[in-house]
Amino acid sequence: MTRQEQENLISPDPWLREKSEKEKLKEELREEVVKELKRKKRRRVLSCCFLEILFVLLILFLGTATVAKTGLFEIPFFSKIFYKQPEPLRVITPQQKRVENLNELFENKIKSQVKEKISPGEENQKVEIELEFTEEELTASLLRGIEVGSLPLSKAQIAISQKEIEIFGRFIKPEIFFTVRFQPKIQNGQITVKLTKIKLGNLSVPVFLSNILFERVLKDKLNQINEIIGKEGRLEEIRLENSKIFMKGIIDVIVFLK
Repeated sequence: MTRQEQENLISPDPWLREKSEKEKLKEELREEVVKELKRKKRRRVLSCCFLEILFVLLILFLGTATVAKTGLFEIPFFSKIFYKQPEPLRVITPQQKRVENLNELFENKIKSQVKEKISPGEENQKVEIELEFTEEELTASLLRGIEVGSLPLSKAQIAISQKEIEIFGRFIKPEIFFTVRFQPKIQNGQITVKLTKIKLGNLSVPVFLSNILFERVLKDKLNQINEIIGKEGRLEEIRLENSKIFMKGIIDVIVFLK
């Protein structure tokens, strides 16, 4: 066998050799692409897991912070950061203890006005009344309601500013402070209210929960007062000043005396 024939057997054809190298390069590239795709997939999975865990932790953090704001539970770390015992607009301390609840206070105010203005012997009398309530009077009457068990509160007070009335107190169950602020108005001869702020502890309450709290604290008493007014007359004006509330209206004496 000649030398040329031996070289041909040992060394493949250049074209075949080039083709083989290309196939090898393609295989290497294919393997790199597959590896890169696998790495990206792992990164995406890890990223998704991390985001899910982060989202869950965020929800837990916000939920715990929200509960801590109410003061319903003592939660380590969170309560120190998010809860501070609420304070009223100002502290109201009644000078004397009243024996009247809010309804009796309102009715007795009307009676005193009617007795002063009634004209004996006249029929179908309608007299104008001007009622004045101080925040000390209202607070004392509110505390009377607590004493007799008609209100589910352990403490409460009423403060009056030029813009709104604040009821501040603490529920018996659950033991939690609350703040209710509202603006009283006259509609169809009766008192209505526009809620401006409701808080449980330090947590501002959304509107749909505000109505629930309003039902517990204020609505029954408001309905009872309106029932007294509706039977005997109508209110025409209500005005707020610092520490006082004024009301004007007309009372039908005949109905009132029945």
